[in-house]
Amino acid sequence: MIPIYKGFARQYGHGLGSVFKKAMKTIKPLLQSLFKTGVRALKHEGVRQGKGAVQDLMAGAKPKDVVKKLGAQMLKTMSENLLKAVVPAKKAKRT
Repeated sequence: MIPIYKGFARQYGHGLGSVFKKAMKTIKPLLQSLFKTGVRALKHEGVRQGKGAVQDLMAGAKPKDVVKKLGAQMLKTMSENLLKAVVPAKKAKRT
């Protein structure tokens, strides 16, 4: 008798779809919460930076310089906020 490969019992001939389905059920809520947090932070940061831009323009700065300065600040702040959201802070140990 020739040995025949029967496959994994949970695949049911559908390939790796069941594995990816389980992975997506786990990852999807995490990505959704991260996206919501990112959009909320972007909104707040945009309002704050917009206020600073208006103040700089009222003070007589060139619009090109204001956009460069605030764009770099916003990018830096958003990357820090995203990093904080992804990597949880360590909790202080009680002694």
